[in-house]
Parts: sequence; C-alpha cells; structure tokens
Amino acid sequence: MGCEHAASATAVQKEVLTAELVALALRPTVWQGVIHGDTAAFRAEVTRILCERGDFKTARRYATCGVGDTCYYDLAGDTAKVKAVGCGHRTCPRCSRKLGRRVIKRVYAHLKSRPHGSIWHFVFTQQVIAGEPLCQTMARFAAKWKRVYSLLRRLGMRAGLGTYHTKWSQSGGWHYHLHLAVEWGGESDGEAEGERLEKKWRRELRAVGEPDVPLFRRPICGRGPAMGFEAEKAQGEFWGESADPVEQSLQYILRDVLQGVEAWTGGLSSPTEVAAFVSAVEGSKGRRLYGDWRLPVPTEAGGEAATGGEAATNEATEGKEREEWVKLGSMDATLSAAANGVTLMVVALRYLSQSRPNKGAVFRRLADVVRSICG
Repeated sequence: MGCEHAASATAVQKEVLTAELVALALRPTVWQGVIHGDTAAFRAEVTRILCERGDFKTARRYATCGVGDTCYYDLAGDTAKVKAVGCGHRTCPRCSRKLGRRVIKRVYAHLKSRPHGSIWHFVFTQQVIAGEPLCQTMARFAAKWKRVYSLLRRLGMRAGLGTYHTKWSQSGGWHYHLHLAVEWGGESDGEAEGERLEKKWRRELRAVGEPDVPLFRRPICGRGPAMGFEAEKAQGEFWGESADPVEQSLQYILRDVLQGVEAWTGGLSSPTEVAAFVSAVEGSKGRRLYGDWRLPVPTEAGGEAATGGEAATNEATEGKEREEWVKLGSMDATLSAAANGVTLMVVALRYLSQSRPNKGAVFRRLADVVRSICG
C-alpha cells in the first residue's frame, strides 16, 4: 500500500505500513550511512512517530532521505558533485545540517561585505536536573537568557548567532545549552564585555539556586577587514578547510556548532526521550540571528544580496547544470559500480572524497567508504 492511500487505510493496513517504513529506516543503504552516520535507531523511532501522527508521506521521505542522491562527474574539469534529495525534516541528521547552512550563508555574506569587529565564542550552560521534562529545562534556560540578552545589547553587540544544543545527559536529564558567536561593535576587543557577561550569567545561576560555573568564552579574532571565505564556494557537505587560522576558527563556530542533530541523538535510549526530543526540535527555533546579521546583506551596488532559499526536498547543486556534467546515477549505484571495478565510478568517487577535505563527520565517513571500495 502506498503512502498516498494511507488516509483511507484500515488500522491494520496502517500498522503494516508503519512496520515497513520503520524497517526501511533500520536498514540504511551504504550512502545513507555516510550522510546520516550511526543514527538508524533514532531515525526509525522518528519514522514511527510520524506514522503514529498519520503523516505517512513525511515518514517515507524521512526513512528514505538520501536514497535519491545522485552523483555527477565533470568530464572537462575532472571533478564530482552530489545532487541531494532530502526530506527537509528538522530532526533529520543530514537535513538539519542543510537548514543550518542557510544561516551560515547569511553570516558569511555579512562578514564578506564589510569590515568586522572583534568576534567571540561563548557557551552558556545550566544545571542538568534528572527527570526534568525537556519543556521545563528549556523554559528554565529561557528565563535566564532573557535577562542576559538585555545586557548583551547594552554592551554593544553588533551582531550574533546563537544555536541551541539539546542533548540527553548520562545523569538522566537534558543538557540544554547555547553556543553564541558575538561580533562586538566599535573598537572594543571584547574582553571587558565578556567579563561582564560572565558575571551576569553566574549571578543568574546563583539566583535560582543552580551551581555557579564559569562561562566558556574565547576570542575568535580581532577587528579586521572584510573576509574572503573562499572555502564556502564548495558544495553542501563537501567544503574545504581554510588554511587561514582565523577562518578556521570561524568555520568551527559557523560549521561544527551548526552540526545538525546527529551528535545529539546518541544518548537517547527510549521512545519517550526521542518523542520529547522531536517535539522540542520541531517546536522551537534552534538558531537565532541577532543585530546586523539579521538584516539583508548590502551589495556593492547598494541593493540586497540573496540570503538563503534552498529547497527543502531538493537541494540542487550550486549553479546550473552544464553540458560537461555527466549523470552517473544514484550515489548507492555509483558506490556499487565502483566496488565492481567500473573505472569512471572509481575516479569520480576519488575526486569527490579528495577534492575538498574537511574535518566534518560526513566527509570522514565518505573517505572511509571510498577507501574501502577503491583502495
């Protein structure tokens, strides 16, 4: 029975369809293993939750996310790329990274368009309370953050990017915390502002009886001219590490911090925990831009630069398809053909895995798979 007929299906038919879709999620293809990592059990539980809601169409897209990804090879330029077909769901390991890249593009566009102030990285954490529902954990954090954010504005924050992490702790509660990249205005180096911010956060912790712990803070770079970010010309998952130490630090803030949900799912051990996590991710805004980074990016001509617009279910490769690009087939078919010694597939995969090396988990998994297949 197809998902399009699920609305009129009997309870038994829906149960059978649910079992089929959950089984799909539990049997990831080789390529799904590359893009989703070791998250099959988590993805299967999310698939089941979607089915219980009666949203079988979304459940199928979720369970099969990545199966439709296609490999292209450029005969003229000796390079390869992937056209991704995702599900667009916020709890999807791959698609949550893609949603984060929209934010990254806007921040990078601002930093490329004008001189920047000093930039710092902060991590705001709070006490993990065993047994506390996630909604209460989030509300407890929000109450403190509201007062700290008021201070941030008074201290002269020019722009900021906040990303919330929701992880299950071994102590039996939720480790909900905020990574914040702040660009300070004026000529400040950010040191004094960071000290005041730490004092304020620690006062907020003490005020509600939570342990008083230091605020993680470190400078990323001082004031400087507009940045280049040449590495951001790369496509999607396959981006290059910059050789510049400042850019490397910013890549950490703007890439690895916006890593998607993959790293947060490993500790979820029960359907109840997964359901709470899904509800939180779906119902809250995990990333927020502040100040200048929320505004349209001015162009040299005085207009506005584009800031996003990636499709949720069909993440096309950058630029239009050129005649030199040859469609090799699905990524799984390409991997299979390479394993059987098809030279063109072997060459394409090697270029894909070697052209833009980075420290991301997806790239490491791709390199391992290609190495095992192609030697």
